Amino acid sequence: MSVLNGSTYPVRRPPTTSFLRTAAMAICLSIITAAAIIASPIVTESGAHAKTPGKTYCYNRICHRVLTLAETRRIVGRRTSVVASYCSHCRVDRFNPCGLTSSGARFQPSRADNAASPIYPNGTKLLVWNPANRRAAVIRIDNAGPYWRNRKLDLSTAAANKLSFRKRGVARLIVQVLRAPTRQGCSTLTT
Repeated sequence: MSVLNGSTYPVRRPPTTSFLRTAAMAICLSIITAAAIIASPIVTESGAHAKTPGKTYCYNRICHRVLTLAETRRIVGRRTSVVASYCSHCRVDRFNPCGLTSSGARFQPSRADNAASPIYPNGTKLLVWNPANRRAAVIRIDNAGPYWRNRKLDLSTAAANKLSFRKRGVARLIVQVLRAPTRQGCSTLTT
């Protein structure tokens, strides 16, 4: 305490080393955050991160490249075999975040017409067929993922029920691209 004109005032000490270190870390963190915002992927009008055709995405050291629109148009009508799983509501499925899909739409596990794929652009329409029981469904890609091993498709719970593989969790399916998305349709979808 210091006495000046009969009044006591606290003595101001110079900032401590820990305070300076904390302030420097806060400044660095705000610079890193600003750089991350600038380098972030495309964000749709609804605030969801959109998949960019032709770009490679990695999660848990598993990387997939999204087909370009031209590549998707070239494979319309072609059949391929994929390993597929299904995703449930976020309250049940810890790998499915609550919120918007990469297309900007809400995930709807009760509808049999939506799915996620790390390789097909958003808006791609697919005919998915289960050769084990000859059941089929027409779906539209509206999200990214799954990023788990060699899986290329993550169907909604209703689509997995329709194709009768929900109890197993994973199935080998035949996929045929019915329609490639347009440039505008691959980033934002209306459902």
